[in-house]
Parts: sequence; structure tokens; C-alpha cells
Amino acid sequence: MSNDEETNNLIVFCKTPRTRKEICDYLGLNSVTYAIQTYVNPLVEAGVIKLSIPDKPKSPKQLYYSVEREE
Repeated sequence: MSNDEETNNLIVFCKTPRTRKEICDYLGLNSVTYAIQTYVNPLVEAGVIKLSIPDKPKSPKQLYYSVEREE
């Protein structure tokens, strides 16, 4: 699976708010930290994925969800 395809699939997967662990499992990775740093944080910075608790990015209750991009 290409990186662009993984990214697009992750965005679709996150249309429903997801935990770090759910995202890690979906990507088939063992390290939650790696999954978030490598795949999710760049999408958060790009504004494609949002955090449910933006003031507490490391909260154990944090959920990640995708948003429609305005063009």
C-alpha cells in the first residue's frame, strides 16, 4: 500500500473518532507512538485530522477524527 493510499485510508477510517490504539491497530503497527508521530501528527498539522481535546494532546481520552477540507 502506498503512503498516499495509507493516508487516504486513515482519513476515511477517522471519520468516526478513534483512539490512538485503534489507529495503531488499523495501520498494523506495534508502536502507538510511532503511528501517531508518523501518520497522525502530519495530518493534524495539515488540518485534515482534529483532536477531540485540543488543549490536552496527550490525554488518554484523546480521540482523533477527520474533517472535510475546505477548498
